[in-house]
Amino acid sequence: MAWRKPLAGGGFSAREATGEECALRFVRRALIVEDATGNEIDLVLRPALSGRRYFPSRDAGITGLQSVGLRSSAIPDDLELWTTILGAKVTDRVGEMTYLGIDQKHHRVVHYPSDKAGLVYISYGVESMDAVMQNNYFVQERQVKIVHGPGREPASGQIFLRFAGPEGYVFSYGYGLRDIDARHRPRQFTLGASSLCEWGSECADIAELRPARAG
Repeated sequence: MAWRKPLAGGGFSAREATGEECALRFVRRALIVEDATGNEIDLVLRPALSGRRYFPSRDAGITGLQSVGLRSSAIPDDLELWTTILGAKVTDRVGEMTYLGIDQKHHRVVHYPSDKAGLVYISYGVESMDAVMQNNYFVQERQVKIVHGPGREPASGQIFLRFAGPEGYVFSYGYGLRDIDARHRPRQFTLGASSLCEWGSECADIAELRPARAG
């Protein structure tokens, strides 16, 4: 794969996935890369698409995977991987928390300062603001813990709801993620709760989503 040499030149560990690993990922080939923090990132070739429409057990209004939040203990080095080698662009920052875009959307990856590796959350796009609020009522009625939101990110315009999922993971529903164009320049937002949510929602359960850790 074309990324192998640049990754090695940048000092990043990368290995080609086995046939079994590719089958589990439903892809033809993949490189499994480790960033400076220790997060494993899959770079895949020809992911499989299904001709069947997705039918979940409950219609949550999901339109697809939207973004991920990653913990980073070495943000400058992790950004080197994403921007210099993989071609992502910094779109905005809150303190040292960094939004990265890879297409027309404001971001697809967000790096949060942390002292360990791992996912902060996995975000799925939904079709409307009503879908966000309906899901909010749904998780409340079933006593699923809401960890952040409903809220709205000032940088991206995204309306979000983040809640606790199985095995310690946090999931998020998002709507209204802003498009950006070539004229957009990265902005630096001040470190504070209002820079993470302009509706006043605060997160007490996830250290990386508290203003004290965002920088």
